[in-house]
Amino acid sequence: MKIAIVAPSPIPFGIGGAEKLWWGMINYINTKTNHQCELIKIPIKENNFWNLIDAYYKFYCLDVSHFDMVITTKYPAWMLQHNNHHIYLQHCLRGLYDTYSLMSLPEEFISKHQKVNHLLHLLNTPSTTSINQFFNALFDLKKDPTISQNTYDFPGPLIRKIIHFLDKKAMENIKAFSAISQTVINRKEYFPKNTLVQKVYHPSNLEGLHNNTYEYFFTASRLDDAKRIEMIVKAYLKSKTKIPLKVAGTGPLEAQLRKLAKNDSRIEFLGFISDEELIKYYSNAYAVLFVPYDEDYGLITIEAAMCHKPVLTFSDTGGVVEFIKDNETGLVCEPKVSELTKKIDFISENPQFCKQMGEKVYNSVVDITWENTITSLLNPSIENTKKDKITVVTTYSIYPPRGGGQNRIFYLYKEISKFIKVEIICLVGRNQNYRKVEISPDFFEIRVPKSRIHEKKEIEIEKKAGIPITDIAMLYLYNETPKLQEEIKKSAATSKYIITSHPYTYSLIKEIVNIPIIHESHNVEYNLKKQMLEDNPYNKKLLEKLFEVEKEACQDSIYTTVCSKDDAYVMEELYNLDINKSLVVPNGVDLNTVPYISSEKRQELQSSFKAENEKIVLFIGSWHQPNIEAVEEIFLLANTLPEYNFIILGSVEGYFSSHKKPKNVGFTGIVTDEEKEIYLSIADIAINPMLSGSGTNLKMLDYMANGIPVISTKIGARGLDIPAEYIVNCDIKEFKNYILNIKDYVNIEKSRKYVEENFSWEVIQKQLEKILK
Repeated sequence: MKIAIVAPSPIPFGIGGAEKLWWGMINYINTKTNHQCELIKIPIKENNFWNLIDAYYKFYCLDVSHFDMVITTKYPAWMLQHNNHHIYLQHCLRGLYDTYSLMSLPEEFISKHQKVNHLLHLLNTPSTTSINQFFNALFDLKKDPTISQNTYDFPGPLIRKIIHFLDKKAMENIKAFSAISQTVINRKEYFPKNTLVQKVYHPSNLEGLHNNTYEYFFTASRLDDAKRIEMIVKAYLKSKTKIPLKVAGTGPLEAQLRKLAKNDSRIEFLGFISDEELIKYYSNAYAVLFVPYDEDYGLITIEAAMCHKPVLTFSDTGGVVEFIKDNETGLVCEPKVSELTKKIDFISENPQFCKQMGEKVYNSVVDITWENTITSLLNPSIENTKKDKITVVTTYSIYPPRGGGQNRIFYLYKEISKFIKVEIICLVGRNQNYRKVEISPDFFEIRVPKSRIHEKKEIEIEKKAGIPITDIAMLYLYNETPKLQEEIKKSAATSKYIITSHPYTYSLIKEIVNIPIIHESHNVEYNLKKQMLEDNPYNKKLLEKLFEVEKEACQDSIYTTVCSKDDAYVMEELYNLDINKSLVVPNGVDLNTVPYISSEKRQELQSSFKAENEKIVLFIGSWHQPNIEAVEEIFLLANTLPEYNFIILGSVEGYFSSHKKPKNVGFTGIVTDEEKEIYLSIADIAINPMLSGSGTNLKMLDYMANGIPVISTKIGARGLDIPAEYIVNCDIKEFKNYILNIKDYVNIEKSRKYVEENFSWEVIQKQLEKILK
């Protein structure tokens, strides 16, 4: 895999346990595994309200989709969006979590300002608030000078609420959680409720840690309040020991500590020391003093232990006491100077016992290796979101598949059902019966007939619109079939996600269920229907409604899947779709129902159907405006190529039932898979003369998989990124020339192989599987 470790780079920069963890991870992955790893750091400030918000937003906007896996360990790096994101948590922003209560600050924030109250409403309704929506509201506040400055107190109740919200939203789509210690796992509100978290201890990145002599007490820390070095110095000053104390590190309390210890010749402050010097000081230490308050992990503990040195610590040091047991692997006392003094004197007088504890602490950490750490992270034994079922809702039945949309839903979710149970709830005509059928193991279709009122009102809408529009009518009539609501609620009750296939059922789903919604887009429906509907006032209202709903589905769903990158960019422009919350799940082909036919085999089949003297050009299309336009181009083309027979499969026939057609053009209407296979196997050329449309065309993949040379416009081949020699990609005016000379331009063997490697449903489902898992 290509792995990114993504992390913040604080301003001003300093090296601590986090930096050492990242360096150790990246070094081991790149030198000891077959994977490639890069450390990506973004400079941030977190010294006030807006700097912290900007830091979170920077990571939210970061695109690391070119990596196969992403690991983050600290806020705000985990705001990034990736479908294989593993959090190896060191700590949240502690001043706004577990240590906030120590500052005696209020937990609730009250305001009379309308914009602030809107933001509070979004904070209090996380299930219906998207991250993108929230940031927009937040930055709107920043531009408003009428908002009181105490709103932005730092630390303060509002920023605390905001950071908790953002952390929780970021963690909704994490593939697996690990933590550096049990202490971190136990902290309240660090992880989503009911999340299983893997504990993974990590070693130091210092190489060559060893035991040499026993000359002095040693400690190494940043000299600040949290590390409580002052308590060490005071306890040592009161002790009777003759063993010196050496203190390594710098920090804001350095001058104060030097002043405190200046009259005691036993104490030496070393200042900043290199890694090489640090290893040397560890190796010659008698014992190590380490007393931070509620430490996340305490790498100094591990480093001391690897050098066979016992640790003296307090009982409230968090991760430290996961390794240090009193009188076994070190000495533990209450966090009092007087108690620590007693421990210093005791261990000074018992050198043999000191060495025994040093051996025991070494044995307790000897298995904490980079090999074990990285193996656990890359192959987590616990996945926090193992799901048992998903619900998919659509406005048409999907079995047996007869057209583009049906094929996509049927074959995609049939593959998905191999790892998770799938229930597809379909709205069907009133003339059909309710039924629930298990199509294949763990793959169900539930058909719900429209109510009489629903169907009646739908017919009225279609009359005014001028064409059949069951899907758009659903935007207005979703409450008219109560049985549909009932089935969706029942299915969703045991599902982790619900998927609206197309946006037409989004409003209904949002109204009646409380689980996350994925918007599965087949096309940019607004643009597609705009082409199909006659331009009149009634249809403009239909389109306005569709625009609103599709926009909401794009903005508020936890993911929008698209058939091509082009669709995602169109939705970004139309609806402000957050590209980081979109995923390309392209259209595919079922290689079992579309076998490859070699040139020799094709000739045999043509002969068996008495078509060996025919020149057959094939097009497949359903009744959609882009396909109607394509057929009109085929009519023009057929008139210039009378020696070729053009066969058109699919429901697009319905539009042309009363039209005059060229003699060498024939329509088949809707066909079965078996019939389609016959037409594919005897065709000489397949064409796709599309002039408009969105999504991608399944027919292209059927043609290529079958071994038919393909000629397409650029629009017809959109979103598939097919290399030049596999198909002809040209302007509509050039189709005639390429039809006459097709054998000179296309390699059908390579074309089939390209489809196998990139567009089999087995390959494609893995894209959706990533976000579901």
